Amino acid sequence: MKPNLIQTIVVMSLVLISGCASVSRPVPPASNLCWTEPDQLEDRTRRYLNVEENQVLLAADRLLRLAGKDDIKIERPPHSITAEFHRERWLYLLLVAHSSSVWDHWSIATRPQADGVQVCVQVRGQTFTDTFVLGAEPMTNAVYPANAVERNPGEFFKPPAHAYPVDFDTFWTRLGYLLGREPVWTTCPSGGSGGVRINALRGRLEVNPLCHSLVDDPSPPTTPKQ
Repeated sequence: MKPNLIQTIVVMSLVLISGCASVSRPVPPASNLCWTEPDQLEDRTRRYLNVEENQVLLAADRLLRLAGKDDIKIERPPHSITAEFHRERWLYLLLVAHSSSVWDHWSIATRPQADGVQVCVQVRGQTFTDTFVLGAEPMTNAVYPANAVERNPGEFFKPPAHAYPVDFDTFWTRLGYLLGREPVWTTCPSGGSGGVRINALRGRLEVNPLCHSLVDDPSPPTTPKQ
């Protein structure tokens, strides 16, 4: 068989299976439920003294745009931010297709107080990396948070998937930096392309939505905006 014919067959096959590489769209979290959802509530909430609500929302907006750039869509309902991030990449190595996909929904809610503001964050999503070799299992198929469920199996998350708790440490450190409360901007550690890593402090595997291979890991902003 001629080489150009082989390449044509491979390309056509990849076109046919490309739909299988994309993750399904997760159900977005509802911002009004951020405060009542018990899962990881302590990890997801913070209180900032002597900070105005709009400062927090502007900082959260900037934080997410630095990570998602043109692939993130942000809206500003009252007292909150909602964001949708979707990105896919393909790599062809020795005629083998490698794909990576992510689909995240963020919700940041605020409660103004006399001496500051309370902040709550939620994220629901899936990261998926795969190599198209016959019989091979996906390299990474992570959904989050740990209580992520589907009303109809296979409709909102591409199966088979494993649900993980979320590591919010990077989010809070970066938000604190942008508010002028943290001296250091947190960058992501190397490795863990799907964002799944062991959190030694908590003794469990977690997903960091700001630190997988499809999210930008920006350098520290030169001037924190408050």
